[in-house]
Formats: sequence, C-alpha cells, structure tokens
Amino acid sequence: MKIDRLNGLAIFLFSSAALAAGGGMSLDKLPTAAQATIKANTANAKILSIKHEEKDDDEEEHGKGKDEADEFEVETLLNGKSHDLVVDKKGRLLSVEDEWDLATVPSKAQATIRKEAGTAAIVRVEKVTEGQDVSYEAEISPASHGKKFEVRVREDGTLVSKHEDDEDKD
Repeated sequence: MKIDRLNGLAIFLFSSAALAAGGGMSLDKLPTAAQATIKANTANAKILSIKHEEKDDDEEEHGKGKDEADEFEVETLLNGKSHDLVVDKKGRLLSVEDEWDLATVPSKAQATIRKEAGTAAIVRVEKVTEGQDVSYEAEISPASHGKKFEVRVREDGTLVSKHEDDEDKD
C-alpha cells in the first residue's frame, strides 16, 4: 500500500514536471472534481499536457452557459501509446481516446477504414469512447503529398465522418 502511494506520488510529480517543461496547465490548478476524474483515469499514465478548452458563443447558445461548457483536454502516454481524456469542470468524463493497432480494431470497422484509406497510409488509429458510444478514428496520409484526413467509423463499419485533419490547419 505504501509503495502504491509512493508510485502514485512519483507519477504525479513527474507528470507535473513534464507539464511545466512542455507547457499547458498544471493539474493542481484545475477544479477539484476535474482533478479527481483525471487522477482516477491516468493512474499509470504519464501526463503530457492539459489544455483548457473554452466553448465559443455558438456552443453557449445550444444549451450550455460558458462556465458549464469549460472542458479540459488531457494528453497522456500509457504503456507507450496515447491515452487522452476530455473532462469538464464538474469532473464528468466526456471522452476517452486510446491509440490502437489497426489489427485489433473490429473487422467491420477495420474494413471501412481500409476502404476509405485506399492506397494512402493509415498513420494512427484511436478508439474513441463518449459515454456508451464507441467509434474508431483513423488518421490517413495520402502518399502523393495530399492533405491528411480523418475518418471515424462505428464498430459495425458505419462511416460516421470523413474530414481534413484538424492538426494540418495549425
């Protein structure tokens, strides 16, 4: 028990140092409820960054006030793979994105991802869990220097979305 606490403290201190070095918010600056959820879902993970996501006016008009809409995006590394969370200030876990190997994705979802990619390289696959909804998101990079794009599919192979990769816009 004492060793578990020491390991937890070491991970927390290491993660805090990594945040300080890499930018982002510090875990101890978040609301208590958000901290508790993050700690519970990142026990063996290395926290790489925490970003505060404020919703814009359009999102506020759709049922959430600005304070309620505040979310924290937590990027972590767990067993060498990405394990990312989105948590709101009340501590609700809104989504989890875990990096997966394509070979472990359900066969129907895998087939749709491969079909959408065609001859392009499938760079990364993540399992996305939002409440009870599970889908798989693949980052695809065309061989001919085209723009990266992402596809999102359900476990049954249904295509949910296909769009230009947001990270290309940065």
